[in-house]
Amino acid sequence: MRIVVTCLMLLAGVVPGAAGTEAPFTFKTDIIKRAEPVKVTIDASGRYWRKAPPNGFVDPITPPALPEAGKEAGKEAGKEASKKGIDAKAMLAFTDAYVDAIEQKHAKAVSADFIAWLKARPEIRRDFWLALSPQFDEAAKAVEILDALRQHDAKRVEQFAHLAIAMAVVYDTPDALSTSRLNYLWAVSDSQFSPQRPYLATFDYFSDKKNQARFTFKPDQLPWPILVHLVDFDIADSEIDWAWKNCDAARKDIASLYQMVPYDHDKLGGRSPKLGSSDYVLENLRKLGGVCVDQAHYTTRVAKAFGVPSMKVAGEGRYGASSLHAWAGFLINAGGRAQLDFTGRYQGDYYYTGDIFDPQTRIMILDREMAMLYDGISLSYFKYRDSAALSRAAVQLIGSDPAAAMTLARQAIERNTFNPNAWRLLAYGVSTGAIDQREGNLLVARLMKDLANHPDLTLECLQRFMAAIDPKDVAARQKIFRNAYALYAKRPDLQIQLRLLQCAELVAAQQQPEALNIALQTCTDNAKEGSLILPLVEYVVKASKEFNATNPKFQLSVVKQALVKIEKDFPQKRGNEASAAYTEFQTIVGTL
Repeated sequence: MRIVVTCLMLLAGVVPGAAGTEAPFTFKTDIIKRAEPVKVTIDASGRYWRKAPPNGFVDPITPPALPEAGKEAGKEAGKEASKKGIDAKAMLAFTDAYVDAIEQKHAKAVSADFIAWLKARPEIRRDFWLALSPQFDEAAKAVEILDALRQHDAKRVEQFAHLAIAMAVVYDTPDALSTSRLNYLWAVSDSQFSPQRPYLATFDYFSDKKNQARFTFKPDQLPWPILVHLVDFDIADSEIDWAWKNCDAARKDIASLYQMVPYDHDKLGGRSPKLGSSDYVLENLRKLGGVCVDQAHYTTRVAKAFGVPSMKVAGEGRYGASSLHAWAGFLINAGGRAQLDFTGRYQGDYYYTGDIFDPQTRIMILDREMAMLYDGISLSYFKYRDSAALSRAAVQLIGSDPAAAMTLARQAIERNTFNPNAWRLLAYGVSTGAIDQREGNLLVARLMKDLANHPDLTLECLQRFMAAIDPKDVAARQKIFRNAYALYAKRPDLQIQLRLLQCAELVAAQQQPEALNIALQTCTDNAKEGSLILPLVEYVVKASKEFNATNPKFQLSVVKQALVKIEKDFPQKRGNEASAAYTEFQTIVGTL
């Protein structure tokens, strides 16, 4: 804790009141302006998902009038308004104005009968319209699906409203289910799978009264952002029956499912899989086996049958490309709160992050951000919803009214501190001077405290915060780098990212020897991390050669000796074969 406080107090002494030029605010996927339609990419295996166009997206809905706390312009007024907060009545008026605007935008796709039904059920109306992603969802189709569910069984839709909303935002385009099924799988063809389930059948299964007592989680008690990882349900009724008969003991131990699928070393070795051309169904996976992704697929499909939201995850470990691995994520109840847990994530191979397919947006997101979303929703769904609406409006206002945008972003984290986009906005505000020095330091302190378990976002925001510090103040910036390095002791992958940034700044400041020393020491300390240190190793080799060319007295032999020591601790084999990371390491070092 002392290190954390020291780092934050340090920031308080160096963050200036005004910043230099800063690039326009952008998100990784939810960005400012749309330059072209959403692209859909597909590979030879039939997996396809959406990718954000390079210039981002625009939200077609004009933000409603700001809540009372957001109406005052200017930094000081905005901060005071944020302290007062937005009362429940004003927040509801703001949310309903947003809902009215969204509904009006899509009025042509909505029948008068459906509109009347929604207006008679204001909570369902709010949740549905605010659930629609302005960038990714096909609103007309989502309306069609929710209306079809209503006509199918209106009473059940009222009881299982969030289940119905999740289905509407997942089934509004056909690629969600196929990508969720095929994602990461290999050496299997479409003909081996059962036909996709009709969405009415999936709704009936999860809302059937007689199934509720058997489900690990009751679908009418989970919010829609979590349920999207339940309704991407793609196994046949016969597989569901098999799961209940053969895996019932695992309902309270989902993690145990992963190892139930025997490992197929022939498939891994490029030989004929034991499954062959047999049906790709749960029973055959349990009997004939597969590789890691088949184990993850089996785990998630049995989990979904038991009412447990789950997803396949994949990432690269310390052995490089040869260590690409898939594991399973699933919902657990931790002290009354929904949290994301994993099975098959072999810690010894250092899988720090993984990618998850989001069946609503059809893009890949970091598992760490998904865990953060669960953290926010588990505290309060309604605060999560309010926070999302506030940050959505803030993004739209950042270009035209930065002060109002900052006020809304402040209010967003007051309702849900686990709102990543709100934090990104605030960090941007500090970097541009829209938020002053004193408040910027308070925000950094809160960020590091509230999101201590979500370091990926804190590092991302820290880079924005540092944009406010004069690049010429090398000593101050380097001190922050050193202190921040200690904060990420449990995440060497983030430490290495930080070192790369630090070394680049040292080189720009004509301090190449110091940069080399830091990079070499970091590689030595983290040699066991394998592929993670390769960018630093590459930097060391390149920088050493360049520095030696202009400084003949520079002793390359010292660098070579350090690299020999690093090589001894570097993971050289995975199984009986040289790891891809070690082969790359040898290639890089061989150029010195």
